[in-house]
Amino acid sequence: MGVYIALGANQATQYNGQVCAPAQTFRHALDLLGKDMKTVAASSLWQSPAWPDPEAQAPYINAVVEVETEHSPFELLEILKHAEVTFGRTQTVRNAARPLDLDILDYDGEILEREVWHCPIRVCSSGHLCYFPWRKLHQTGVTQ
Repeated sequence: MGVYIALGANQATQYNGQVCAPAQTFRHALDLLGKDMKTVAASSLWQSPAWPDPEAQAPYINAVVEVETEHSPFELLEILKHAEVTFGRTQTVRNAARPLDLDILDYDGEILEREVWHCPIRVCSSGHLCYFPWRKLHQTGVTQ
């Protein structure tokens, strides 16, 4: 078991006065989140078409990290949502382009539900944006 977090982005963002592509944003976000969690393993980066309309926006860059944290799942969710805002995420329409998306894929196998949030997120099908990085990390514990 472990705590798995999905990272996704398909827009550049500004952070500390510099423009960051998604891969840079992921590194900065994990550095920022380092006080609240320890990264144990990280998948490689994967590119996937935007959903539901790949023609409407740029492809997504996705990754998955396994972390250790003392925070409860709901505390961790709040921390992740605050980090998204720090990197320029605004809540607009569902499936809109974004500079950073952070989701808890699994929290030690716990089943958690709130009105607008469910954990674990279903990554069992190859159609999910984070399926391939999660599968690779989950099977091999790749660290990059």
